[in-house]
Amino acid sequence: MDIKYRLYPYPVLAYFNDDYVDSKFDVSAECGNNGYDIEILVNIEIVNEKLTQMIKQGKAVLVYHLECAQSGYRDIHETDKLCDKIVLKDSRLNGELHFCPFILANEKLENYHNVKFNPDYTKPVKIIEKGCILAVGKQFNWDISKKKSDLLKSASPFRIIKNMDKSVSEMIVEYQSSDHIIIKLREQDIAIYKSMKDDSGVRDILNSAIVVPALMHVLEKLATTDEDTMETEFGGQLWYMSIKQTLENNFKISISSVKNENIFSLAQRMLRTPINNALEQLSVVGARDDGEEDES
Repeated sequence: MDIKYRLYPYPVLAYFNDDYVDSKFDVSAECGNNGYDIEILVNIEIVNEKLTQMIKQGKAVLVYHLECAQSGYRDIHETDKLCDKIVLKDSRLNGELHFCPFILANEKLENYHNVKFNPDYTKPVKIIEKGCILAVGKQFNWDISKKKSDLLKSASPFRIIKNMDKSVSEMIVEYQSSDHIIIKLREQDIAIYKSMKDDSGVRDILNSAIVVPALMHVLEKLATTDEDTMETEFGGQLWYMSIKQTLENNFKISISSVKNENIFSLAQRMLRTPINNALEQLSVVGARDDGEEDES
């Protein structure tokens, strides 16, 4: 959606017309990355007492139209806050994101008048229907880059293999002398993992049980190691460079400051919060199982 210069059948506060005097609807918005999420910070300045009061009373509402034509994403964000934060999943976006701010009528308005109408408008507006535009702000366009490190994609630093030592039943994580973080599972477990790893319905359940604790184990090691020692011991290994790049590019965290982070939270965010998704997947599996039981 693009904001067009257009005429309205009633006064609308906009930067491209003079329907109001001594009034403004100024929008500042910044788009940035927060991990794998897209974060939009919005600040609004309204210089018009009538519109300000209408928003406080719920008669009008701030509305942001978000659209990314290339990915087919389209959404509406409504709020009464002049300072707001909007968080979007980057998986839903690709290419140019349009951000269009408005003030809309939140109910049917009868005999609407604003003392800041241009003197050319001498009579109240008989009816403004709910959802009609009262003010238009400047549009923002941002290019959403997909060039991000992702620890679970094809270049993943993790390798899950069978543990050849049959006397060991627990999961083993090795990384000291390898380009990958090696996760070893016993023979029975690796067979189950391989049979389920391509099922999108349980992928995050597996990652929560296997990959998250493995990454936590490695991050805890890095958190207790000074940067010079890290570079000496692991600097030439691909898994180390992958983690370092992900932290710096996606989270604006240097690898030396991992010690200041909550490791459990950081590991989840670096893997796109698989625990949240895992619980959703488990709820679906549980509902399906309950349905099967009911039928029998």
